[in-house]
Amino acid sequence: MEIFSDELELCKTDIEISVKIWKEIFNTKLSSRITAAYFKGSALKEIATFVDYVPIISDIDFHVYTKEEYLMGNTLDDLDTSLDIISGYESRFTEIHPNYFHIPRSSVHTMADLAKVVPFLSPLPEDVEVIFGDIPLTLFKQEDPDQFRKVDLNNIDETKKVFDMLAMDVYDRSTMDNWHLLRKLTWRISPSASRVLSLISENPQTVWSMNRTTVLQHLDKAGHQDLTVLVKSYYESAWTLFQSDFKDYSQYRKMFRLAFRIVNCCFDKAKEINLSDTF
Repeated sequence: MEIFSDELELCKTDIEISVKIWKEIFNTKLSSRITAAYFKGSALKEIATFVDYVPIISDIDFHVYTKEEYLMGNTLDDLDTSLDIISGYESRFTEIHPNYFHIPRSSVHTMADLAKVVPFLSPLPEDVEVIFGDIPLTLFKQEDPDQFRKVDLNNIDETKKVFDMLAMDVYDRSTMDNWHLLRKLTWRISPSASRVLSLISENPQTVWSMNRTTVLQHLDKAGHQDLTVLVKSYYESAWTLFQSDFKDYSQYRKMFRLAFRIVNCCFDKAKEINLSDTF
């Protein structure tokens, strides 16, 4: 039996309830501020093995189109609205599902903010679930494969620069201060394997439809077992950290070391891949 398989089944129920509650929030608390919202990411894909989802470390990812530049302003009323939303999310979750395994961590991003942070590449229609309003058809377009690879190659390079500073970031971290650094780094690790597969895939856009289990299977077949072993070890350690209620501080350090090795492995592989010979 696959490790953590029973726990993953419990996670799936928790995720369904979380999305249900966020639908309620978008349709009530935020309906005057947004025009559309959709659910995407690893929690929407098939959760087949422990690498596909880790409670709290993985998130429930929503993208929203806002009526104004910002979803929330800078007034005390805006702050009170935000606090009301998240406290309502927690209380509604425990009301619906008192015997929950975990309360999923939510992550809501505006399309405007995403455009400022990273080059936005279009998802396929089957990779999102619309939960409020109507998504502009311009969201879905066939991307040029070379543009996908260019973006992924650049992201691998930029991630390497961030992790080059990890030794400076980690030496004075202790106990729960490790959590803040892990949150800063984990979203950079999450897509790493997909980015490498994108570089060697004939259709990179479809790579981002795959769950992490499938991505690792493709990388194994392509001879990149060194990377897949590291990724599996990272997510196994993440599960161990969750099971310790995030108090096994040795697991943080183990994850930091594995993350560093994953990023450098991806960087080395990106350098080795000759795209002109691949296609």
